Amino acid sequence: MTPLQGNPLVLFGAGGHGKVVLDAALSAGLTVAWVVDDQPDIDLLLGVPVIATSSREWRELRSFRFVAAIGQNATRARVFCGNKDRGGHRVRQGQLL
Repeated sequence: MTPLQGNPLVLFGAGGHGKVVLDAALSAGLTVAWVVDDQPDIDLLLGVPVIATSSREWRELRSFRFVAAIGQNATRARVFCGNKDRGGHRVRQGQLL
């Protein structure tokens, strides 16, 4: 097992793009810990808890895998850079298939 395999997978973005990426991840047999969104307006997305960006649950992680499943390029880049700076390990969307 590689170090990344044991770390939680966190998906950023609960919109339409996030839902498609989450569906692909779940279909590939992956376990997604949370869907994180700036303005969550739902509690679950395809059975996965949706939490706010400010939530302690994911912010307390020291090592995690993440997918920036956000359609808007600038926002996706900001989320990517912020998570890499926190020690996150990016999972490319193509790796979910």
